[in-house]
Amino acid sequence: MKTAIFTLSLMLTANIAVAQGITFKSRAKVFLTGNAKFKIQYTNTKQVFEELSSVDYDANGLKIGSTKTTKKDWVPGTDAVFVAADFPNNKIPDFLYADLVQSEDKTKVNIHFYKFDDVQDVATTKTLKAFTNNFNTKIENGNFYITLKEGDNLAFRSEAYHAGPITIPFKVYLTSRDDSHNSNASADFNAGLFIGRKWGKKSFINLPAEKTGKSHETYVSTNFLAGFSVIEIDAKNSINSSTVEGKSLSFGPGFGMGFHYDSFGVFIGAGLDIPIGNSTAKEWRYKNQPWIGFGIGFGLFK
Repeated sequence: MKTAIFTLSLMLTANIAVAQGITFKSRAKVFLTGNAKFKIQYTNTKQVFEELSSVDYDANGLKIGSTKTTKKDWVPGTDAVFVAADFPNNKIPDFLYADLVQSEDKTKVNIHFYKFDDVQDVATTKTLKAFTNNFNTKIENGNFYITLKEGDNLAFRSEAYHAGPITIPFKVYLTSRDDSHNSNASADFNAGLFIGRKWGKKSFINLPAEKTGKSHETYVSTNFLAGFSVIEIDAKNSINSSTVEGKSLSFGPGFGMGFHYDSFGVFIGAGLDIPIGNSTAKEWRYKNQPWIGFGIGFGLFK
């Protein structure tokens, strides 16, 4: 019982480091009907705006001049109108996939719908990612967006693939090759990689006290794990008390689930350790035995 309690303490403080994971093929679901508060808007017209970029003062603090810069930006649009003829099978889909970017002034979430050529329409109709040339033209020549007023919090369903380094410094083995073991916890050095998919929500917020917009991600991930461990073998963790002490390399495939909020994550992993290399490893008590590991991770990049 003491061993189990100690092991649990180790798990709760263990760091599963998904430090510099890469996210790719990220996409959000945008429902075309929107709602009464957050309507999709569209504009295809730009105009030149002037902005005050700097102010010059003399030695006495009196204003003597200023500098203005000009930029070209979209003019405010109107409620987007989606036409059935612009989509496969002459049917407006419930949702489309897109990349989302909050504007610098935090008042808009710009929607960059994916576009595909006609050749891909037939093959990708079921995934609702393909459009006819009419809709492609609207994407190329205009801007879809949703307005965010002060205090608004707008969330979208999103999904992506991700990959990166991972380490599980502490493990609990569920079984062993004999019945005489007195400890099922391991703290061997290991390093590996994960690749998986995550699903969840990404929200955009317009806070009055903030100069720029804020976004947060909450998601669940499923991941395949693969790594190598250095295991130390001695009489205490061997099925043969006369085993010669030594070290061996072990390959560990596994599966893990993650629960994430921005760069913070809680992980649960399970797998096997398969010793490779010298003959001493054949006597290891936990050879090919299942383990579980828990941990808390902090990403360096959001």
